[in-house]
Amino acid sequence: MNKQELTQAIQKAIIENPSIESAILEKKFNVPMTTIRANRITLSTKGLIPSVKGKANIETKAISKLMSVSDKMGKFVNKQGVGKGNAREIMEKAVAKGNTKKFNILTLSAAECKIEQLILNNVSKKYKFVSCEENEAVYNKMLITIATNNLPISTHRGTFMDKIEQAQANEYSDLLMDYCGQFGTKHEDIKLAMDKDIVEVGGSICITLNKRISDGTFAMYELMEKLNPRTDKNDITRCEHSLLTFINRVGGMKYAVETVYHYHDTASMILVIVRRIA
Repeated sequence: MNKQELTQAIQKAIIENPSIESAILEKKFNVPMTTIRANRITLSTKGLIPSVKGKANIETKAISKLMSVSDKMGKFVNKQGVGKGNAREIMEKAVAKGNTKKFNILTLSAAECKIEQLILNNVSKKYKFVSCEENEAVYNKMLITIATNNLPISTHRGTFMDKIEQAQANEYSDLLMDYCGQFGTKHEDIKLAMDKDIVEVGGSICITLNKRISDGTFAMYELMEKLNPRTDKNDITRCEHSLLTFINRVGGMKYAVETVYHYHDTASMILVIVRRIA
């Protein structure tokens, strides 16, 4: 049964018995619970199943409500930017270049899972992903994307750091640290991932950060400038200087900076590709 036939079969079963327990359908069709929930929402939105009381309708309403507010809460606003599109292609090529065996990527998918779908379509269908998301509305919208497209992505409602702390050495082929945050607040994630060597040799760590420097985060920049004094005082280059100094110091002889890409769609961003070489 192909993907389209599976979707049709699931929806037919729901239409015939709208109050059927999702757990029963999950077992019958051997699909994740998120797939069943996504199909319930689709049918409810189209008016193909009645509004009924009970557990199935409660979960459908809950997820639909969260989806409706996701554009107001925690929205990733630069989904379609030209620079962001180029950054995704660079990350995709970095993953493709790696000579790894795990095919297991720790990622920050956001609601639409764009980079993950690029990798699956253009690099290999072998990859599986673990995606982290703190925002409840974005998380639930991501579940719908995963279910609708039958993506091999397991999810963690929490921080990227949570999974780094739990990870074993060489557990992942790549890390897609596609942050919206700043170096001053995300450097601990980067350091721990490299200290623990959670990416196997040959794999990539793709780090995207906002270049803005907020009050209260200057200490790390100042430390990096003591370790590696800047030759200019241009604030535009301060984030890059500190980030690259940090990676070189923490990574030592095991990690190499491979690519640096700057872009500005809605904010000034930097993407750094780091390769584990030993």
